[in-house]
Amino acid sequence: MFVVPVNAGLFCNKLVSCTAYSILSVKHNRPISFCKYGQDYLPYLFEFLDEEKLDIVDAPTSERQPIPEEILELGCKNTEYLQCSGTAKLITENLHLVFRDEVIEQEPIDGVFVHMRLGDLDQRYRQDRDYYDLALQQIPNYKNIKRYVTSSELHSKTVRSFAREFDFEIYEGGREETLKFGSRFTNKILSQGTYSWFIGALGSSDNIIYPAFYEDKTWHDPTFYEPTGWTCLYYRN
Repeated sequence: MFVVPVNAGLFCNKLVSCTAYSILSVKHNRPISFCKYGQDYLPYLFEFLDEEKLDIVDAPTSERQPIPEEILELGCKNTEYLQCSGTAKLITENLHLVFRDEVIEQEPIDGVFVHMRLGDLDQRYRQDRDYYDLALQQIPNYKNIKRYVTSSELHSKTVRSFAREFDFEIYEGGREETLKFGSRFTNKILSQGTYSWFIGALGSSDNIIYPAFYEDKTWHDPTFYEPTGWTCLYYRN
């Protein structure tokens, strides 16, 4: 049995762990337990994970579980957050095994979706506005298709100036709704972090742009952002 541990990160940090453990449980035909998760997260995780595809069981919450060998084989240096190329490959290639069909089979939207991670990051880790401007220039026809930008800080100067300058609509959905909506777009401009990563991993994979990991803006394993077909943008001279 796999017992999914709880990391200290935000929602999508937990969704990464739950998804990886869920996929391995299906592949190895073993039950899985989310007993360490309470109602503050579990209902939202199951907006993405499909309970019908998993053999979910209860398990004692007090027992300390060793890290499964299958998790160690992913090759992540940090086994709490599981952000590495092994996890990225596992999830992107096997989402259909554990995610709800209505989430992974949404109708694509011909357009551009920009996710700016701002509010929960220290200033030094935030992407420069130059990155988003340059990324947009990699989409020659962007003026002729739908355009949305979103962030946890919708009223920030960065978001509003970008939206005004490039005639983008600011998308104001909830956490889960925004993730599902943004993943449908044929062009995605991501920031760093697992929320943005899932916008890229779900839905359309036509054109996914993410920022290069410069030393002063890196706080986790950059290889997590290297699924096949994603475009790394170097935005500094």
